[in-house]
Amino acid sequence: MNETDEKRRFPRAHVEIELGPSPSRPADADERIADLSLGGALVLTNEPLPPGSELDLNFRIPGRKDVMSLRALVLREVPYKNGAAMAVRFDAMGLQDQITLGAYVSDRFWDEQLPDAEIAEEIADEPEAPAAEAPLPEGLSVASHEDIREAAARADAEEKKEWAQEGFVVVHNDGSEVDTRKIQKELGGEFIVVDTKR
Repeated sequence: MNETDEKRRFPRAHVEIELGPSPSRPADADERIADLSLGGALVLTNEPLPPGSELDLNFRIPGRKDVMSLRALVLREVPYKNGAAMAVRFDAMGLQDQITLGAYVSDRFWDEQLPDAEIAEEIADEPEAPAAEAPLPEGLSVASHEDIREAAARADAEEKKEWAQEGFVVVHNDGSEVDTRKIQKELGGEFIVVDTKR
């Protein structure tokens, strides 16, 4: 899969998140994430790695105390302003990391899409269009971020492991998802956009 495909599959948010120390990186590496999605990131660095290299990314999502540690594969080096950057793809993530990262990116993505105040006022005056109903294939269910957080808080480690093995699917109305393995298998990689607010 190329980077264009990855952009279509996952909403991307522009961020500025510093990377913490990692055994797979030089101690003096000056690195931060400039672009983030559920599938990967754009890492600004003074020590780029060649394509195919693996590295560990350790970072804190703003507003959270815990450190996320994600394994990633370098796809390519990318020229970026006055320096270099690496386009990386995340390896398999645990369910909790998917939930945390997916919620953060989704929030940031929609914040970036917000219109300016004047346009927002015009939109507010327009009557709201009814939400389009999208059919779900048999056996797939839909849940909101809140539903997932509540379920994850109640679930023990064994249940979360089972969810991951079964390809637990959550499709949000912006097209992002927590885990796409099952839906990719059943729909050939296409995603269903549904209204999760109803």
